Amino acid sequence: MPITDLVNPIGSSHFTLKGINMTSTNIYTHLDRTPYTYLIGWSKHNKWYYGVRYAKKCHPSDLWTKYFTSSKYIRKFRNENGEPDIVEIRKTFNTPKAAIQWENKILLKLWNKKEFWLNKRFCNTKFIPTDESIIKMLNHPNRFSFTTENQSGTKNHMFGKSKEKHWNYNKKRSEETRNKISLNHTNVVGKNNPNSKHIQLISPAGKIYDCFGNFALTCKELNLPKSTMWNTILFKQQEVFSGPCAGWKAKYILPISE
Repeated sequence: MPITDLVNPIGSSHFTLKGINMTSTNIYTHLDRTPYTYLIGWSKHNKWYYGVRYAKKCHPSDLWTKYFTSSKYIRKFRNENGEPDIVEIRKTFNTPKAAIQWENKILLKLWNKKEFWLNKRFCNTKFIPTDESIIKMLNHPNRFSFTTENQSGTKNHMFGKSKEKHWNYNKKRSEETRNKISLNHTNVVGKNNPNSKHIQLISPAGKIYDCFGNFALTCKELNLPKSTMWNTILFKQQEVFSGPCAGWKAKYILPISE
């Protein structure tokens, strides 16, 4: 078997795990659900599936009574080979996040024995394409085809338009355009820089901190959440009324040109 901790194949819908009677749907470990991981197996074929469930109102007693996994590959294998002889609840969790993280941890370990497993994703990053998915990718209309025509570049709308045929050939930018590009690439920090944004942060005690393009740095030095202070400016609030920024004010000082 691909894993060594299999215990007692289960043929009914009754599960007992960590002293909890899993036939009772009144017990939830997380608000309105009990997240869990499970194992499905056909020992005769040495094929297995490890999954997680954390949907609203989910409960381990649902497994193979109401819930038969969300995998279309399991559905296909089940139709061809019958019901699995291994149906196990492996672990329950207090939060959906913990269940997902645990499933990823287990699937990552199973990657080296993937030939035994019906899972197609391992740790959300390693995907095993099926013959069906490969055919779909090959026949997709937007797929780049490595044909002689494509390799020659004849399908490129700029093919053959080099040098003087190119729309931008020998065109020179005006002085105004060059100045605009230069201004966009200059450092917008500094009191004397006309492009820097002037923002004032006012403490609850009334002390004023002037920011000239260094708003984020000033917020970091004052230990203030940048997003909260910026929203104060964005939504034109008088001041922050709660949290670490309570009592602080922020306002944007318009340049004279504006």
